Amino acid sequence: MKILFYAINGVGLGHVNRTLAIAKEIRKLSPKTHIMFVTNSQFPDLIEKANFPYIKLPIFEGDPLTKDIKKTRFIPFNLNEKLIEATLYDYEPDAVVYDTHFPFGTVKKASEFNVKNILILRKLKNRVLDDYIKQFKHFDLIVLAHSEQEFLDMKVSKQLIKNIKNKGILFVGPIIRKPENIESNYNLNKFNILVTAGGGGWNDSKRFVETCIKACSKIVNKNKNINCYIITGPLYRRDINHIKNNNLIIKSFEPKLIDLMQKCDLVVSQAGYNVCNEIMLTKTPAIIISRKDPLEDQEERARWLEEKGVAIVINTLNEKALTETIEKFYQNKVLQTKMEKAFSNIKLDMGNERLSKMIIGLIPKKVKEEVKISRKKQELFDTKYKMFKKIEERLVLIFKEKGLWEAWRGLLKKERVLREKQGTIYSKQEPAYRELRVLRKEKEKIENDKKYVEKIKSFEREKKDITKQKEEVLEENKKAEKEIKKLEEERKSLPEKEPFKTHLKLQKEIDEKFEKSFEPFNIKIGEIMEKQKLVLEGKYAEKTWNALEKDKKKLEQEKNVIWLKELKPLEDKVNLSKAVVNRYKEEKGTKDSKDFDKEIESLWEDIKNNDKKLKVLDKGIEKIDQKINNLNKEALDKVDNKIKKIQNMVDERHNKHILPLDYRLDDMLKEKEDFLKKHKLFKQFNKLDKQKKSLNKKITELQD
Repeated sequence: MKILFYAINGVGLGHVNRTLAIAKEIRKLSPKTHIMFVTNSQFPDLIEKANFPYIKLPIFEGDPLTKDIKKTRFIPFNLNEKLIEATLYDYEPDAVVYDTHFPFGTVKKASEFNVKNILILRKLKNRVLDDYIKQFKHFDLIVLAHSEQEFLDMKVSKQLIKNIKNKGILFVGPIIRKPENIESNYNLNKFNILVTAGGGGWNDSKRFVETCIKACSKIVNKNKNINCYIITGPLYRRDINHIKNNNLIIKSFEPKLIDLMQKCDLVVSQAGYNVCNEIMLTKTPAIIISRKDPLEDQEERARWLEEKGVAIVINTLNEKALTETIEKFYQNKVLQTKMEKAFSNIKLDMGNERLSKMIIGLIPKKVKEEVKISRKKQELFDTKYKMFKKIEERLVLIFKEKGLWEAWRGLLKKERVLREKQGTIYSKQEPAYRELRVLRKEKEKIENDKKYVEKIKSFEREKKDITKQKEEVLEENKKAEKEIKKLEEERKSLPEKEPFKTHLKLQKEIDEKFEKSFEPFNIKIGEIMEKQKLVLEGKYAEKTWNALEKDKKKLEQEKNVIWLKELKPLEDKVNLSKAVVNRYKEEKGTKDSKDFDKEIESLWEDIKNNDKKLKVLDKGIEKIDQKINNLNKEALDKVDNKIKKIQNMVDERHNKHILPLDYRLDDMLKEKEDFLKKHKLFKQFNKLDKQKKSLNKKITELQD
């Protein structure tokens, strides 16, 4: 039997350590089984020291585990898949074991080669894990390296656990490397603190190591009865040779780390899957600094250990806080005893042997029962598959009878090549799609945050009140405009009523008479006054003034004669009619045009004041909208910018690579259709192809 382990690690050692633990157990249970590793780990020495052969892959472009590696030459993702497929072809394994991450194309290809695909999963963030398991296809066995009780203790939703079980995913227990009880060369007679940073390649791990070195230096200088062992990880590249202290031992790598941990009094680490399980296995109290990650759930893992009473959690990496926490633990013997006793409440059922037996048996009976593949379902699958193969054979025979098989096969080959290219590009896009889903969930979480929602509701209520006030003011304006319209109509009807009609007629008559009789005199008098002005300015002789004054007086006398003779009688009539109008108004309570004007002017003033109120209310609404936009703005903008950046990259790749392939595939399908029509096979082929597709759909449903 041959088993290939796919262990991808960019800047850590977690995947390699976990798969090595399984490989060692399989070698112990089945010594004749040949095991080989495929890895891109920057530290494959672990595999070599365990006496397993391995193929070292370059780091592929877009690998999410290598984002902290700089100045590294990457290979394209599709080339990475081709190298793995070449290994599958030449090595011919019976099974491939993947740890958490897997290339979609390779899994599919292995399935086509009748190679068993086995996936080991660990706890990710709930929403990430839920999205992740929906994508699984072509796997013969999927296991979670946890116990079901651990998931329940971590308050994983029952729906997610149900989804996990419905997919046939099994809980096998934690996968942990075991201590070998080898004597070490360390002086362990004092109070011993172990600091471990895993692989040491993450930027967070580098900051963690530097903070721990500073804190431990202070502690060992202060107290000579303490030894600190700092294991930086082989991928930590910074110089540590300048640190000289007999009680502070710094190493890049410790092959027997778990044995050393077992003999120490305190562990300081981050909340990685492996180290947390090793802390529980060795029953060593811990101080944990959790690392934030969009996919990993280190914070939840750390919190769970703290709730169990075996760890103290520091949420923010801080030299002062770390120093004080270590000193507090060292000085408090009661706390040490309490944390050591708390390990008795944790049941650790290791899954190394259980999973190894499953892999050796390549899905034994027990697993088949749990996946619930019934005999009836299997028989139905076999029947449908035989029918599918018969249709395929019938199609081949039709083309061969007409001597068209080679030409048709050539067209199918072209189509297959295009679809494979399309599949490769989509596989390359998948990490970006996965990250987009995570970011959108994160955005949704920010938007659905309880405090955020309450503030939004409060602002919305305030906005609703202002909007109501605005509607009331608008309604007032509407009523005022209606009243103005009514008053204007009433004012227009005044001339039709007596005595207003007579009064207006007389007023009009006197206005016309005045304009006709007085206007010529006014013009002439005006001209005389202009000339008198010029006399005063010295442009005419002073004697002219008297002549002008004489003409002016003569005109005023003539004007006065006309006034007495023609206009005065009319004015008396107008005054009389006005008195009649006033008496009529008093008796009947009727308004004249001036009264209407006053009322209309007053209403327009009210409208003007209301318009000012509306401007103030609009500003209030604008301020509330601004407050709503500013709520969680920084967090939302950060997520939105990430989404926009990734979406732009996805769209660019789609337009550059996928769209041209789609067009070529459309042309290819058209070429196939033309070929069938030319040789009069179109109807016959479509009928059989339709049956084939229907069967294929049913077969896929049975497989799922």
